[in-house]
Amino acid sequence: FRPSLNVLVTQNELTAGMGTGTGTIAARFTLIDGEKVEYDATKQVSSQWNSSFLGAIAIPNAANAYNPLVRDLLKALYSDPLFTQALNHK
Repeated sequence: FRPSLNVLVTQNELTAGMGTGTGTIAARFTLIDGEKVEYDATKQVSSQWNSSFLGAIAIPNAANAYNPLVRDLLKALYSDPLFTQALNHK
């Protein structure tokens, strides 16, 4: 069997507030090798950015903050020693 990584997004929120925008993303990562679960954990990251009362400014700022939020989530996964250990498990 080849290992497979199942990802379930459990939280995905962006708020373009009047002064500060906020975002949170969380996902459950399950690494399965055959029928054996090698890794199962939930990771969550949050961030804040400058926002505006004006939608023409606030909405693009929120959209631009999303990709770095996803990057931070993946960084949290890849920096987990239990995940890297599970990947290298033979």
